[in-house]
Amino acid sequence: MKISFQSSPDYADHGRERAQGGDLAAVSRADLRWYYFLERLSISRSGVEVGPPWGWVPLFDAMYCVQQVMAFAQRGNALGKIGFTENDKFVGFELDRDGLRAVPTHLESELH
Repeated sequence: MKISFQSSPDYADHGRERAQGGDLAAVSRADLRWYYFLERLSISRSGVEVGPPWGWVPLFDAMYCVQQVMAFAQRGNALGKIGFTENDKFVGFELDRDGLRAVPTHLESELH
């Protein structure tokens, strides 16, 4: 499974780092997590894409969620999800007898 960010000029210009000239010295944790570095998130395997169809995903929030999924996996717990700000869609991660499953709420497909 491949999780990556791809530059999307349609959305990157909406990140606050562009509007505020790139000065991150006084940025709050919440602002950095949710309003900066907006790009297109891709979650794929063998050409099947389950990432969100919109490009408005903040880099730090998505990577924080990936880190949490991995931490839960190492403890053998339910894995969790990558959520998306300002809506109720997410990609859930589960372990089953065949390995890791990525199950998006915005599509009817999943990755194994």
